[in-house]
Amino acid sequence: MKKTIHLLAIIALAITMLTLFIAPAQAATGAVVDTFETGSFISIIGTPTGFQSIAATDDVAGVLGGERDIVLTRNSANNGAVHLDFGLSFPGTVSYASGSSVTGSLLLTYDGDDNDASNLNSIGLGGLDLTSGGGYAFALGGVSDLGASATLTVYSNSTSCSSASIAIPADPSYTFAIFQVDFTSFSTASGCTSPANFANVGAITLLIDGSTPAVDISVDLFETVANPPPTNPGTGTPGYWKNHPEAWPVDVITIGGRTYTKEEAIAYINGGDKDKTYTLFRALVSAKLNVLIGNDSSCVADVIAAADDWMAVYPVGSNVRAGKPNSPWRVGEPLYITLDKYNNGLLCAPHRN
Repeated sequence: MKKTIHLLAIIALAITMLTLFIAPAQAATGAVVDTFETGSFISIIGTPTGFQSIAATDDVAGVLGGERDIVLTRNSANNGAVHLDFGLSFPGTVSYASGSSVTGSLLLTYDGDDNDASNLNSIGLGGLDLTSGGGYAFALGGVSDLGASATLTVYSNSTSCSSASIAIPADPSYTFAIFQVDFTSFSTASGCTSPANFANVGAITLLIDGSTPAVDISVDLFETVANPPPTNPGTGTPGYWKNHPEAWPVDVITIGGRTYTKEEAIAYINGGDKDKTYTLFRALVSAKLNVLIGNDSSCVADVIAAADDWMAVYPVGSNVRAGKPNSPWRVGEPLYITLDKYNNGLLCAPHRN
């Protein structure tokens, strides 16, 4: 998708692209956050040079809360262009584009119908339960020619919020793909003192990072993913998962906001016990894998989230020791004990045969 700095040129490009339309990515049905069917065209270009920001609101029937708030920003110290459109570059898609040497960002906020794009209402959605019906993850369909990142933040109130980032790899062919981030992969966001409760959501934001100059980014899917009822195939211990890599349902796993390959995770599972970060790491990896294969997680979802937060502060290899009066393990150990019971089939899911 080539860059342009004039609205008429963008419209001409969009008409051309319609003949080459790539079908939007599809995912399991959950709560739809945004369909991107209708909305605004916004452009920042020219003087005054440097930082500029434009805020707008769209009242759209298919949007969570009935309204999306938009903030388009140019961060670079020049008079180049950043553009945003809904459904113009691609049907049912929000697209961000910047000119050469221009950086910026796009922030979409879903906090109820308040006609205010400048201030977040952290309880505007009224305690929405994203876990209802088995909701367990967000699905974001998107693409970028040069690569980009998107950050999701979920609020329960002004002091309880969690965030997770999605890396969108560079794809010059501009083929849409689906990126999924589980609720358990979120960590307490900057500026909040406690994590969000996904069963009590007041606001959701999506920040698209345009810090790479001349980047194109498009998003065509933003919804939650619902799990079918648990099949409870049985839980496995760390010993099972390290010895059966072929049974892993994923090739990478996120612990404490850091992503590990299967091979890296197994190597850390084999680590010692003097550093207690290895102890909690192996229990948390096993618990997440047990959930991913279809075991009931209702008894440990909050513990998994809390363990993720602990591992974000004390990543594996941080040399946390037990026994000292002020050791962080005093907080980590109860989490480990619960996860160990779960992995051994002593809580809400049976142990594997």
